[in-house]
Amino acid sequence: MISIRSTKEVILRKGATGLDFEVKGGIEHGIPIVISRVQAGGVADGEMDVGDEIMAVNSKSLRGLKHSDAVHVLKSEGPVVALTIRSNPILRDMFAEDNTEDTMDDAGNKCDHMEHKPIPQGWSEKIDIHTGRPYFECHYTETTSWTDPRSLPSAIPLEAFDWTGYSI
Repeated sequence: MISIRSTKEVILRKGATGLDFEVKGGIEHGIPIVISRVQAGGVADGEMDVGDEIMAVNSKSLRGLKHSDAVHVLKSEGPVVALTIRSNPILRDMFAEDNTEDTMDDAGNKCDHMEHKPIPQGWSEKIDIHTGRPYFECHYTETTSWTDPRSLPSAIPLEAFDWTGYSI
């Protein structure tokens, strides 16, 4: 059986403009480090897809890193980098350029109150069978939290975050 979340190693030699891809994510955003754009014709073109997770750089794990720390690791490695990449169809859809889904209630009104906002994409709400207390599962980072992701600053829409200056 072939996994839809297959892992592969990609070896890239930095070009004049770097690795020619951009990343989003990080622990502060509740998602792993993810390829958000691949420069057409660049060194990464054809080697990875938007939405792929970068799990490691030269065997250095990016799991649990802040966005800025992951960018530092990517930029500080030598002229050749070995990236461990995991495909993720959910994140691929999330980072598709035409994804403009707004947070709306059933009547089509923008939601202003947390209890009326849907749980962010990639999260689900569960109930602890022993206490009856709700908890939240992040499917991107495979972690759980007692904190409602709708109450976190990291739950802002990814398209609203200023990602400029993060080309790798």
